[in-house]
Amino acid sequence: MHKFHTPYGVLPPLATEVFDLTDTTKRVRRFYEDFIPDNGRPPTFLEAMDGLRISYNDLWDSLDQLYRGVQVMFLEGTESLIKMPPFAFYPTRHRVTLEDGRAFWSGCAGESSAFSVQFPGLVTTVESICPDCGEKITSTWKDGALLSVDPEGTLINIGTYPDNWGKNMTMVCESINFFKNRDHIENWVAQVPEQAGAILPIEKAQAWVAGVAKVRYFDYDRAPDVVGSLSAAGTTIDAFRAAGADVTAWENR
Repeated sequence: MHKFHTPYGVLPPLATEVFDLTDTTKRVRRFYEDFIPDNGRPPTFLEAMDGLRISYNDLWDSLDQLYRGVQVMFLEGTESLIKMPPFAFYPTRHRVTLEDGRAFWSGCAGESSAFSVQFPGLVTTVESICPDCGEKITSTWKDGALLSVDPEGTLINIGTYPDNWGKNMTMVCESINFFKNRDHIENWVAQVPEQAGAILPIEKAQAWVAGVAKVRYFDYDRAPDVVGSLSAAGTTIDAFRAAGADVTAWENR
């Protein structure tokens, strides 16, 4: 049994300190990065093993590193790869369509805002739904810039407190959504109070995601991402405040 396995339904721990990726892991990451945009899905294990000429255990060692570095996500305690941000491999609230006709699912509102950076020169249309009312929210982007949004005044709610980000990044993504306006966020939070979070105008989303979007998939040697420790919440809140978010709900915890 490879070391990635924990009891089914339990997530392995994420890294809390920066670590070095092996050369094989970088090759695996690039193989996935090249494969997914053309196929709309991750490669199967056999496709990756054959394409890279590596063993099953070597592939899993690399996927384990990428998981701990928050660069792939698995269904809890299984071998089912469900995300390689900004791509999700199951229906989410966010459908992304490129002007060349390719279409993908995106993991969250933040990843949707970053998606166009992945495909330089192409207009990217994001069709989402407001969790409160289920009505459509449509935005268009190009090279990271917001071109249009309907309805105007759309907001992003980041509904997981930073101290909890390291517990389950899939659920963190699920809590980051577009809302039609503040009333809809308040209605939603009244039903799901644990998702009272930072509120960011969609126009400011790119400033939030730019650092990751401009490096991910473009820098072959980039380091893994590391979820902050419990002591990092204050720094994260300060960063969101500086980006233009209303962090009152987090400050009042």
